[in-house]
Amino acid sequence: MGWPKEDRIRWVEWRLKERIAKESGRYADRDLSAEGVPDRISLEVWLAKERDGLSWQQIVIKYFPQYVGRRQKSAGMSKARRVHGLVKAVLSPTEERDRLEHAHQIIRYEFYVECSCGYKGHSRNHACRKCGAQIDFGFGRVCR
Repeated sequence: MGWPKEDRIRWVEWRLKERIAKESGRYADRDLSAEGVPDRISLEVWLAKERDGLSWQQIVIKYFPQYVGRRQKSAGMSKARRVHGLVKAVLSPTEERDRLEHAHQIIRYEFYVECSCGYKGHSRNHACRKCGAQIDFGFGRVCR
C-alpha cells in the first residue's frame, strides 16, 4: 500500500536537504548512499515530475541539457525516466512487505455436524451446539 503523495514529497524534500547538506560538508560522518538515499539529481528530477508537474521534455531541458539536441532528445527522456525510477523504487514497498500486508487469513470456518444427541447443524468451537460433544479429528489431543 504506499504512502500518500504528500508524505512521499515530504520524504524526498527532506532527503534532498540532507544531500545538499552532505555536499556542503555538514554531514561528513553519514554515508547517505549506504543508507539507500538516491543521489541529488534523482531526487530533484522526482520532485520536478511529481511535485511540480513538469513534463519529461521540460525535465530534460532543465536537468540534462547535454541531451537537448534533436538526435538525443529520446536518450535524455530515457535518462530522466531512469533517475525518476530510482526514487520511485525507494519509495515503493518491497514485494515482501506488500505480500505480508495483504496475506489472506481465514476469518471464519464452519463444520456441519450430526451428533448422537440428535442435533444436526453447524458446530460451535468444534463442538455440538446442543450437548457440547467435541469433534474428534483423529489427531489425538493437540491443545491442553
